[in-house]
Amino acid sequence: MLYQPEIKTVMIPASEYCRDYRDPAQFIEYCKQCPRYQNLWCCPPFDFDPSETLKSFRYVYIIGVRATVNPAVRDLIIDPVTIGEMAEMITKDCRRFIDPVILALEERSPGALAFYGGRCYLCEYCARLKGQPCRHPEQMRSSLESFGFDVARTTEELLGFELEWSGDRLPKQISFISAIFTKEPLS
Repeated sequence: MLYQPEIKTVMIPASEYCRDYRDPAQFIEYCKQCPRYQNLWCCPPFDFDPSETLKSFRYVYIIGVRATVNPAVRDLIIDPVTIGEMAEMITKDCRRFIDPVILALEERSPGALAFYGGRCYLCEYCARLKGQPCRHPEQMRSSLESFGFDVARTTEELLGFELEWSGDRLPKQISFISAIFTKEPLS
């Protein structure tokens, strides 16, 4: 087995989550340093105000996925390029299962808004690169980071585990955080 996934969830009032875990001024600066900035529809800058978008929500359901990588796999993969590719492959593999669940929960809750754990993977190349509209607006979602949320603090303080970053080895755990903002509690 390549990895073993674990899922943790927590609900927090939206006003509390926005107050305590969101700093758009700080995180937009991180976004500006990313090569995806202005190049993906799921990433800033947006043609809407994320703060206004978030105002109507009362609840946030945070879904954390942590994939524990098989130690034998970690020992085999030592090339920096391959480390990055493997981390991305594991993330995509996990998201192949979790993203449809998040969209289904969003659909069941009128007016809800889902956030993916990281960037959009629907297209090989985003239409934004050519100045064209999103090809899959019904499925594309932004990440919490792109709206200014601190996912490292979210993960540590609300879900109880730390994010690990790829370095000279594949991390022991590869994690990502998705969420659903709702107006009413999910049943």
